[in-house]
Amino acid sequence: MKHPLIHLGGRMYFFPAELLLLKAQENYTLIYLTNGKKHLVATTLGVLQERLERYGFLRANRSTLINTDQIMGTLDRAGGIYLQLSNSLLVDVSRRRKNTVLQALS
Repeated sequence: MKHPLIHLGGRMYFFPAELLLLKAQENYTLIYLTNGKKHLVATTLGVLQERLERYGFLRANRSTLINTDQIMGTLDRAGGIYLQLSNSLLVDVSRRRKNTVLQALS
């Protein structure tokens, strides 16, 4: 099934597969695309999470929403657990969300 375009703010519409991760910046959200580009939208991460959860996005920590299709693996380090994304970026998983994230990935 082909996913529809998702409205992320302003005049920005993307397919879920184009999104790598989204990071909160107060009342704005910085969107990281799989092609390396970034876009800032005046929409909160909570609102975008509601729009994207059905497409396999999950909250890794208070400020980061990740496309689970872009997760290549997990790293367990002394400081906690990290998700390695397709662009080699490491995202820390909060202690509070650790079990939820691991269940979603299994």
